[in-house]
Amino acid sequence: MSSEKLLIGVPKEKIEKLKDDFINDYKKPDIKSIKPFLIDNCLYVNKTNEIKLEIKREEINEFIKKSYFFIKADEIVKQAKYSYYLANKIIQMENTKILTNLIDKSKIISNSKTFFELVVSYENIILIDINNIFDYVKERGNELFIINYNKFNDEEKQKCHNSKYKIFSAFKRDEIFIPIYRFYVDIDTKGILILNKNIFGKLIQYSPANTEEEKKFVKEEFLIQVIDFTKENDINKISKMLGNPDWLKEIGDEKAQLNYLKENVQVKILERFELNLHEDFEGYFFEIKDE
Repeated sequence: MSSEKLLIGVPKEKIEKLKDDFINDYKKPDIKSIKPFLIDNCLYVNKTNEIKLEIKREEINEFIKKSYFFIKADEIVKQAKYSYYLANKIIQMENTKILTNLIDKSKIISNSKTFFELVVSYENIILIDINNIFDYVKERGNELFIINYNKFNDEEKQKCHNSKYKIFSAFKRDEIFIPIYRFYVDIDTKGILILNKNIFGKLIQYSPANTEEEKKFVKEEFLIQVIDFTKENDINKISKMLGNPDWLKEIGDEKAQLNYLKENVQVKILERFELNLHEDFEGYFFEIKDE
């Protein structure tokens, strides 16, 4: 980017469009988030009008080229891709945070007989495939009474079509048919979470703002800030604001650092939620290990 263009700030309407695109992409059904799943199962409480400072905010923090905001209209699809990337990244964060919490609070089992006994004993059960157990089901699904979608009958397929989530497998034994929902988590573990919906608890979503002043950056449950450094010339001030990161020093001398920051904008997306489990929460995780 030329020195003249370093002085050009990003128009406000371009920033607002990125925020709107992010919200729209976040809601797209092809990005699988655990949060809407909990909403659909009445396991979610919206308290976004309440600021609760004792709950730590979750955050993604990205730097993107300023030139991204000046893409020609006939290349606008590229702009949508970045908002999609941001949506995907925050959903991955949500899934990892929520599902690893559930795994940590659940009892680990490794016996297929125990898995079967647990599933048939619950009346209101949720089964969640963590990180795709397809290969295990393909080889040993009969031990767990799990079948893949291609073995569903027409009635079972119709039940799954009514879901907002694409179902790849299910537990089936006699008259019992329980869809298995799949989510990806940023951990090496694979397995099936077994949760009792009656004693699960709630995911509570709070305001992402810390102050009344921050509320102007809030869209739905997210606080979205796009920070443009065009008018800043004090690299020490900017570095301090960013927390004096090592990666900035590695760019080069102060001039190189300042040029980098003027060529990019910082995108921060924050939210605040709490997984408030039932006092009698009981969960199990059937861990599948590679042999």
